[in-house]
Amino acid sequence: MSTAIAVFAKTPGLSQVKTRLAKDIGKDTAEIFYEMSVKATEEVLLELKMKSQSSVELYWALAEENGLNHPMWNKFKTIWTGEGDLGKRLFNISDKLLKKHNKVILIGTDSPQIEYELILKTIDKLNENPKNCVVGPAYDGGFYLFGCSYLITENIWTSVSYSREDTLEQLLQKLKNENIYYDFLNKMSDVDKIDDFEALYQYLLLTKGRHLPERAKLFEWLELSKYKSN
Repeated sequence: MSTAIAVFAKTPGLSQVKTRLAKDIGKDTAEIFYEMSVKATEEVLLELKMKSQSSVELYWALAEENGLNHPMWNKFKTIWTGEGDLGKRLFNISDKLLKKHNKVILIGTDSPQIEYELILKTIDKLNENPKNCVVGPAYDGGFYLFGCSYLITENIWTSVSYSREDTLEQLLQKLKNENIYYDFLNKMSDVDKIDDFEALYQYLLLTKGRHLPERAKLFEWLELSKYKSN
């Protein structure tokens, strides 16, 4: 049984990245943070693949069709999300990958503190109860992870309003309406705006003793930045 893990990402230079954050800290600095987050996420998933007892395939789910061969993405397979809003893209990737794999886990790059153990836990939950989805709720009302063993309909994905405080609430209600049940992971912060840096910094400070190299670089960058509280 194989699991596909797809990381939704954009290619700097082809798409604007971290646009809300860029309004606070400037485009160039937002891109630096984004690229560090990408590398930290990549590193964790490579560690996961090495330690997983089951078959795991890693994908970058890219917003740009002309970004699929960009050297930034050469550690994973690449797949285009297709056109449309986020809901349509989430459906497209799930649809494509569930034709090749038994399970799909969708994440982004907004939570570079994500641990490989958490994703292993997601795989275990999906194995134990394949009828349930697995959801990682974010403090801002969205979600940082969604895992499932079967295809969630396009109508469910596209009828949700994203980047809102009630995004996850909407999604869960749509799932309930279709008698689809779910298990929760721990709540986690993500970084969309300058105020989110503090929670990330505090988590990385708390887990400093077990940082992988790219996460350690991100922590050092935050330590030296003016974006955390003193």
